[in-house]
Amino acid sequence: NSGFPLLFNPDTMSLNAAIESLLESSERLKFVTTTLGSEGSIMMRKVHPDEAMKSKCIISEGPLLPSHSTWPPPAQCRECDIKYDMVLCPAWPLESNDIVDSTGAGDAFIGGMLYGLLNEFPVEKMMVLASRIAAVKLTKPGARLGLLLKSQVEPYLL
Repeated sequence: NSGFPLLFNPDTMSLNAAIESLLESSERLKFVTTTLGSEGSIMMRKVHPDEAMKSKCIISEGPLLPSHSTWPPPAQCRECDIKYDMVLCPAWPLESNDIVDSTGAGDAFIGGMLYGLLNEFPVEKMMVLASRIAAVKLTKPGARLGLLLKSQVEPYLL
């Protein structure tokens, strides 16, 4: 969740700086994703400056449109190379009265991310799928009752 990056490095001034410090903590890390509750999720991934704005997956169906940014922001540091691509994915839309129980929603999100990684989905599609799975989980009580079966997932997300 969004609290962990800040706990990892409490001296940072922002969530993005905390995520950056996580990425810098190991050469093996390729990306860090954190959920932001009703605000959605964010992924920061290492990227070569020449590739920073190239590989974008456009999702043309559904209610979510992930957006891209860079870190550090070009306006803050004109001399700095862009080191990270940031993908911001809004939360799947739900009415507040549809939310029954948040137990397991983070695990459901992670499950969607893992499915996307294993199937080599573009980052944007992976994050939208994870958001969808977590949203459905929120509408049911307990940790397992609201988990989607593959046959219940919208085809454009698979």
